[in-house]
Amino acid sequence: MKRFFLFLIAAVSLLAASAYPKYYCTGDNVYVRTGPGKNYTPIYWGYDTRPYAQIDKGMVVEYLGETRNGYMRIRYDCGEYYEYGWIAKQYLRPAGGKISKKNKNKRR
Repeated sequence: MKRFFLFLIAAVSLLAASAYPKYYCTGDNVYVRTGPGKNYTPIYWGYDTRPYAQIDKGMVVEYLGETRNGYMRIRYDCGEYYEYGWIAKQYLRPAGGKISKKNKNKRR
């Protein structure tokens, strides 16, 4: 019975793991927008200190598979939930890949 319970926990944790490719942000305070382009507004949170959704340098996001106008559809973990939006492709690099010597020191 104990083995079955441990197996069940392991299976559930594997299913809960995300299948989306991971990317990390290379820019500081990059806005997460409502659509693919600068003409779309940043996602509004309404906090006094940080009213708009921003991604910090080194933060990991998940790529959802859509790219338009140089923007990628992403989701990222906000602690209690996931936030979805668009971010400029130029600020994202694949996570877990090899880092060139040129940008080695820029990764957190």
